[in-house]
Amino acid sequence: MKLNDWYTSNLDDSQRQIVMIDFNNSFIVQGSAGSGKTILALQRAAQANISGTFALIVYTKALKTMIEFGLKVLKLPPERAVYEWSWFNRGIDVKGDVYCKLDSSAGKGISPDILYLKKSDTETDIYRACSSDKKSQYEKLYEELLTINKKLSLHERRSKEQELSKYVTIDFADFVSDSLYYTFYRRQRWFEKTETVTNINLNDTKIYQLITAGGLFSKKLIVDYMIVDEVQDFSINEILNFKTDTIKSMLLLGDTLQQVYSNRGTSMDNIASSLQLQRYFLTFNYRLPKTIAKVAELVSVNKQNLVETSRRNNGKTDFPDFPKPVIKKCASRKEQLDFIVQEIQKENLDDVGILVPNNDDVKEVFEYLNKKNFDVQVKITAAIAGDPFGRFRQIDTLDFTNPNNPSILTYHSSKGTQFENIFLPFAENGVERSPFYVGMTRTSRRLFITYQNRLTSLLEEVPKENFDIR
Repeated sequence: MKLNDWYTSNLDDSQRQIVMIDFNNSFIVQGSAGSGKTILALQRAAQANISGTFALIVYTKALKTMIEFGLKVLKLPPERAVYEWSWFNRGIDVKGDVYCKLDSSAGKGISPDILYLKKSDTETDIYRACSSDKKSQYEKLYEELLTINKKLSLHERRSKEQELSKYVTIDFADFVSDSLYYTFYRRQRWFEKTETVTNINLNDTKIYQLITAGGLFSKKLIVDYMIVDEVQDFSINEILNFKTDTIKSMLLLGDTLQQVYSNRGTSMDNIASSLQLQRYFLTFNYRLPKTIAKVAELVSVNKQNLVETSRRNNGKTDFPDFPKPVIKKCASRKEQLDFIVQEIQKENLDDVGILVPNNDDVKEVFEYLNKKNFDVQVKITAAIAGDPFGRFRQIDTLDFTNPNNPSILTYHSSKGTQFENIFLPFAENGVERSPFYVGMTRTSRRLFITYQNRLTSLLEEVPKENFDIR
């Protein structure tokens, strides 16, 4: 999503009603793809930040990354966007690249007592292992905040939380090397930020090592306002757990038709009934042009009037003002990827999302575009070439801040995201309906669908005149 799209102006009546609701009230917002749910979540976060603390919880890491960008645009703390698993198991992640110091005298060749967090090209925070006294001091402060949090003024609470945020633990992806596991352990040892420096060269690999799969985390605390986006992906029990971490009110946003996980989540009807909360509905969609809406409304699980509710470009988005979705049959998977490259280059497309059914497809697309010297945004684990222990490294360039670099995501991880141009390669018969619907509704202008053998039957009900078939 481009920078300007994070700013909401000229709200319609249904959106204005939501923004004006008293902050002490918990409620639900339901709306179709492109109706502005995530934008409204950020607007409410901006309101919450004035009078209290907030957390904006999401289920996918990709949506977390995109919302972090939106929070930065609105000059809000990006760390308040939290991946659900992290909220319950790790805490709040501290942004930056983590380095350790090499030490030949240490057991694993790494100093166990110091970590470096590179926040920018010029600033690095240094963290040192907590002594037993420091750890006791930190634990006392944490327990104190848990006990009296609701009684403190906002100023007092923020002051104590700022002090608490100096203490962090480290965690890793599962594939990190044993030397790092046994040096720092996972979420077991605590480190304190002692200083910020500007004159350290972390690129000196003789002294420092980047922990590519590592991150620092501070303890989470209850918040005044809890905002949960794509709430249909959570269970009722998980939502109730969010409620226990909330002092004043909750805002739950979602859409049953975008529930893409067959083994988890629930309907918006069930959420409203179980929590006994008022539900508000968003009337229009501001993302999908009518050319795309004609297709998407026939693919969704329950048929919708996406064409009638389209307000993109004041509703002037039908053909020939906007291009029809493209369908192209290719001789191979490689030819599909060749087509993507050709279209991007020929039409000079930016703000591109390449969405695929599964993680293996993500790796395939990444490796192909990497060979073509395409700079892309992606988050994958990849084998370290020639490593005798078969270890992996994490490639994470996903940040959504540069619309010139295509983003490669699965249908599932694309939930909540938005791009001007969407490519859906490998759209063979057998792809699941809800994930495919989510994928095609991420676009605000162009949609390209390619396949090799048999096109997905999900498009059989769509009249052929609605496509540009090549």
